[in-house]
Amino acid sequence: MTDKATISLNGEFTAAELEQVIQELSKVRAGMEPSVPRTLPTSGDSTIMEQDETLFTVRTLADGGLRIWLRNEGAGWMAFKLSAARRKELFEFLGKKAGHTHTAH
Repeated sequence: MTDKATISLNGEFTAAELEQVIQELSKVRAGMEPSVPRTLPTSGDSTIMEQDETLFTVRTLADGGLRIWLRNEGAGWMAFKLSAARRKELFEFLGKKAGHTHTAH
């Protein structure tokens, strides 16, 4: 792990070329210290790129887990794998939220 990276970008880039740069930078960042925090940032954190109504796809894996693809307008498609245990947690959460009704007071 490292705490510094050297990059140099000059010139003009197509969208596809920038996607490649973003992917490579993400890989480098994943190997750096400090690591990306495992806890959710506080509301209003300027490091969060918020996006409304993203596209997504979900597939069940042979081991009982899930693969979830999310489309980010700046970074492109990202795939996340959830174990069977995490899948169960997600379904329990969604089941509770889907069945929940809110009454205004």
